[in-house]
Amino acid sequence: AWQNATTADLWDHLEKVSGKPVKESMSIWTKNVGHPIVTVEEVAKTETEITLKLTQNRFLKTADVKEEEDQIIYPIVLFFKTEANTKEGDFDTTKIFDTRETTITLPVSSASDFYKLNGNHSGFFVTKYPESRYEKLAKQSSLMTDDDKAGLIGEMTTLCTAGFIKTSNLLNLIVSWKNESSPGIWDQMLVALGSIRRAWLFEDKATMDKLKSISAKLAADKLNELGWEIEETDSFNLKELKVSLFSAAVNNGDEKYSKLCLDLFQKYLEDESVINPLYRDTMFTAVALKGDAKDYDAVFKIYRKNDSRKLVALRTFTRFQAKEYVDKTFELIKEKIILPQDIYIALSMIGNTQEGVITLWKWLTSNWEQVVLDFPPSLNMLSYIVKICTSGFTHYKQQDEVKAFFAEKQCNGFDMALAQSLDSITTKAKWVERDGADLDEYLAKIWIINVRNE
Repeated sequence: AWQNATTADLWDHLEKVSGKPVKESMSIWTKNVGHPIVTVEEVAKTETEITLKLTQNRFLKTADVKEEEDQIIYPIVLFFKTEANTKEGDFDTTKIFDTRETTITLPVSSASDFYKLNGNHSGFFVTKYPESRYEKLAKQSSLMTDDDKAGLIGEMTTLCTAGFIKTSNLLNLIVSWKNESSPGIWDQMLVALGSIRRAWLFEDKATMDKLKSISAKLAADKLNELGWEIEETDSFNLKELKVSLFSAAVNNGDEKYSKLCLDLFQKYLEDESVINPLYRDTMFTAVALKGDAKDYDAVFKIYRKNDSRKLVALRTFTRFQAKEYVDKTFELIKEKIILPQDIYIALSMIGNTQEGVITLWKWLTSNWEQVVLDFPPSLNMLSYIVKICTSGFTHYKQQDEVKAFFAEKQCNGFDMALAQSLDSITTKAKWVERDGADLDEYLAKIWIINVRNE
C-alpha cells in the first residue's frame, strides 16, 4: 500500500515462516530465462525398487543449448509418484534436486512397474524418460490423475518438437488413450496431433491424409460412443468434451459429422435455433471445408449483415479453399470490404493448407509496398501479417526465401515476429528431418491394424 516493499521482502518472510531457503531458490528461477529438462536413466532394478540417475540441463525447444548457456543449476522439487502414492496431490515433495546429477531409489510394484516424476505436473521442468518407459506409461493411465495425463501429453509434444523423443512415442500414447473422457486430456491430444500435422504440412499427401484420418477417427469414434447431441443433463465437462470432439471430427474431414453440419446449415438459414450454439462454429467450419458456391454466397450474405455472426462468417468464407474463393478474399481485402483490423483473421484462414501458405507468401511479396503503407511498422498489425504469411513454411529452402526477401527490407517494428517465424520453420524442418522415417513406419503399422479391425 505504501510502495515500500520489494520482491526480496516477500522471499524473506516466506523463508522465516517455512524454514526453507526460499530467497536463494527463487532468485535462481526468477533471474534466469528458461527452465530445465530432467533426463532419467534407469540404472538398476529389483522386484521392489528402481534406481534412477537424474541429470538436469537447460531446456530450449531448438535443442541447441551451448555449453556456456548451460551453467545454471535449478533447485527442482521432483514431485515423484509411485503406485503407492497415486492419489490426487499425494506425492513426495521432500526431495530437492539441486545438483547437475543425482541418484534416487523409488519403490515399485513388480506388477505395474510404475513411477512418474513431476506429479500432477506441479513443477517447472520437463522430464525425458528412457524410450521403453513411454510404452509403459501409455498402458498406465489408470495410475495417473487427469493432470498427470494432460501434462504428460503436453510435455511429450514439447520433447518431440525439440527432438528428445520420437514422434511415434507420442502417437502411440494418444492412440492408447482414446477411451479417456476428460476434456483437458482430449484437448492436449488434439493439440499434439495438430502440431504434428503443421510440421508435416509440406510432406507427401498420403502422410497428411493418414494424420488427418487418425485425428478424425479418434474424435468421431469417441463422439459416437458419447452421442453427439448435447443434452440438458450433460455436465459442463461432458459438453466441453463433445464440442472439442465434434470440432476435431469436422476439421479433419469426418464424412458423417461434416454431412450432418451441411444439412443443419441449410436449415439454419431458415431457423437459427436448429443448431446448439455450442456447435455453431463447427457447423460453419464444415461449410468452409465441404460447401459449394451457394454456401459461400449464403455465408458472405451473413457477413454483410454485420450482426453478431459477422466474425464467424468471416472465418468461414475466407477458409473456402478453391482458388476462385481465395482470389475473392484478396479482392475484398484490397477493397477494404474486409476491414483492416480484421485482415489477420482472413489471412490466418487462408493459411490452413499447403496451397494457402504459398498463396499468402506470394501475396505478401507481390504487395509489400502497399502492405507497409496500409499497416505502418509502428502498428502491431504488420507483425501479425508478417508472422501469418511466413510461419506456415516447414522447409529450409522456404526459410531461405523468406530470409532473402527481408534481407534488404527495413524490419523495425516486426523484427521479433519475423525471428519467431524463422525459428518456427527451423523447428518444424528439423522435426520432419529427424522423425520422417519414424512417423512413416508408425503410420504404416497403425494403418494395417485399423484396416484389419474394420
